Amino acid sequence: MRARPLAVPSVPVTRRPGGFAWWAVGLLGLAACGDDSSGSGGAGSGSGGSTSASTAASGSTSGPTGGTTSAATTSGSGSTGSGGAGGGSGGSGGGEEFVPTPESIEFAALGALPEGEQILFNDWNAFPNTVASMPPSGGAATPIFEAFRVWSMGVSPDGDTIAFSSADPLQEEHYGTALGDAIQHTFLYDAATEAAAALTWGNINDECHQFSADGARLYLCRRSDFRTEGDTFLNEGYRVGRVDLGTSAFEFLTPASEDQFVLSAQPSVDEASMIVQWIDLPNTRSIRRIDLESGDDVVLREDAGFPVLSPDGGSYLYSDYTDAGSLWVSSEEGGDEMLVVDRQASNARWSPDGTQVVYLLWDDAGACSHVEIVQADGSEADAPTRIRDCLETGEFISDLAWITR
Repeated sequence: MRARPLAVPSVPVTRRPGGFAWWAVGLLGLAACGDDSSGSGGAGSGSGGSTSASTAASGSTSGPTGGTTSAATTSGSGSTGSGGAGGGSGGSGGGEEFVPTPESIEFAALGALPEGEQILFNDWNAFPNTVASMPPSGGAATPIFEAFRVWSMGVSPDGDTIAFSSADPLQEEHYGTALGDAIQHTFLYDAATEAAAALTWGNINDECHQFSADGARLYLCRRSDFRTEGDTFLNEGYRVGRVDLGTSAFEFLTPASEDQFVLSAQPSVDEASMIVQWIDLPNTRSIRRIDLESGDDVVLREDAGFPVLSPDGGSYLYSDYTDAGSLWVSSEEGGDEMLVVDRQASNARWSPDGTQVVYLLWDDAGACSHVEIVQADGSEADAPTRIRDCLETGEFISDLAWITR
């Protein structure tokens, strides 16, 4: 175990190929729902929009559960309104509601999802984007499906359902939003039927997909209400929401605030609480635990982000911004801290048995991310195993999942 460092926080700089604008908060770059990049850049999630350090309320709009949410000043564009599970707002012209279909996102099944232990990953460079499976040891990949855009995804505990976000190829026509990939609807892929169906839609951007331990609910982070007011592009910032997969009912779990982003929800096994990344603009970040009944929150760790709960819920991975974004593990009580990876690691995921961690490692030369595996006990912190080299494959991987079916 390595002693805790005393270091000045580094200044993350997040890069992404393709010329798409996205989030930056003050002097510290924020990759929404993915991981920040420190110095050399890195992979993370988020699409469309660039948040300025200053925010301003700009009216309110009706949320999918009837509440109201205030807007924050961002760079992005779109029409008013917000969507919910099983429904959403119509286009900017106020006409008939657009309901996305597998055909509208260019979905196609490519192969059966294998049985057994495997790592899923996407390729954001391919058009349409692909989701594929590979053994934890690396090697040949099996393409599972493709869709117009697949930036964020999560897998049910039994491995039979993949939740993923996909952009709308005709978002400007449907929502008046010209900024690339601003609209992201959530779809569910069923491994048994190899089919996909829309779960949430509207003037929204859903990311950070995380199933509950029993697979009955899907947690996500949502931006909504992309619109313009004069020369200012607006949306409502990030909040955590939850979809009941039995009824398709959606509810926000965190309040709207022009000064806060709440991301990366990790519900406890009993769903009594969740830990999240909490950002107070312009650049103060922490990991907090939120009581899901009372809404009260408590700070677990300052200057850290992107928590990922272990399979048994007893500990969590996190990025330490006082240590150049390196990956650590800790109990929720703050004990048993251990260095897992001594470099900036993004999109970390536990193995199903909790003994290993897979993550993305940014490569400046290739403007892409390698896939590496390390022991969760920190014994390989400085010597991880690379199982997929993006310089060889030419892929741009933005998300991972380690599952057993």
